Amino acid sequence: MCYDMDNLTQQKDEIEALSSIYGSDWKEESDSGCFFSIEVDDNVKLFITLNPEYPSNSPPSYQLLAPSLDRRTKQKIGNSFEQIYLENIGAPVIFQWIECLREIIGDFKEEHEKETASVETQPKDNHEKEDKNKMD
Repeated sequence: MCYDMDNLTQQKDEIEALSSIYGSDWKEESDSGCFFSIEVDDNVKLFITLNPEYPSNSPPSYQLLAPSLDRRTKQKIGNSFEQIYLENIGAPVIFQWIECLREIIGDFKEEHEKETASVETQPKDNHEKEDKNKMD
């Protein structure tokens, strides 16, 4: 793992827990024991890098590969991750980050589906509205 003995112990315990919870979805990306990933959704993958100061003094680094998410949603994820860390300084946060990410993605999909359904149920042009009004 990555350095400082207390941090090292907490990182080791956290990685074991994440492996147990997420199984093969939680992947070690390098032999260093510091770089991991999880595919949270079809088009969303979270990469985590453990650093020597995590969790005692800094959060892990992360990269989000999510081409289907808009900028606003990505910003919401970043803000949420920061808030989770600030509320839990000195404690592991990766599980909370992953679950938060899943929730935000679920909300994004639900919102997107509603928008799509709304567009599909609206009349395509004014002629349809006029035709509909004539029938009434």
